Amino acid sequence: MDYGEEYGRLLDSQVFCPAELDYSVLARHAGQLSTMAEVANSGISVFDMYRRNHPFVSRNFGRLFKYDLSRIDAGDAKYFNLQIHPDDFPAVMRTGVIGLRFVLENRSVVLDTKLVCEYRINVSGRWVRGIEQMQVLEIDPRGNIWLALSVLDLSPNQTPLECVEAKLYNFKTGEIFPLPDYPEYEGGSRRADLSGETGAEVGARRFSEQGDFRAVENQRSYGQYVQTVDYRKAERQ
Repeated sequence: MDYGEEYGRLLDSQVFCPAELDYSVLARHAGQLSTMAEVANSGISVFDMYRRNHPFVSRNFGRLFKYDLSRIDAGDAKYFNLQIHPDDFPAVMRTGVIGLRFVLENRSVVLDTKLVCEYRINVSGRWVRGIEQMQVLEIDPRGNIWLALSVLDLSPNQTPLECVEAKLYNFKTGEIFPLPDYPEYEGGSRRADLSGETGAEVGARRFSEQGDFRAVENQRSYGQYVQTVDYRKAERQ
């Protein structure tokens, strides 16, 4: 299963009318999200499901996670995914696809559902445990999922991570939703990259190419799916 293509297919299932998208909404959110990012010391980003880009990324990603803000500002469509551990990347992709499909199929709870995923991220060349919280921030007048919110934090638990951990729940009621069991999404392994290379092979190649964890620029399946990575926390006002 190519989870990047599946994510794109799910996005394509929504039909937007550009004239109905009021981007002043995003401008209103930006101030609140910037304040929230600084107060909570969280990295916050917004993903636009129509334009398929990140119109908002909090400036503290550089301070908290040592991310290269110049690459983010330039719209580097691979950069966020390159910060995910290669062994964790397939499972993070799969979880993102499942979370998106769940809210597309359960519109009654679309604004109340949060996906929490714990995986390893690169911080200054070290792999550390991070927790990403993702939720829908805005729907458009037709009910399409338009803006999605993502909040990234360092996990307080820095013991070795054995596998990617994920939880889907209703943050208003506390109800836990079992991650849906879609048979067509089975078979993805946390231990292998989607290109068929193992995580160890990917890591070794990245070091040999440029010598640090930010190396890969053109990797077929490891770098190109930035759509899946970003949306998170923040309760809807």
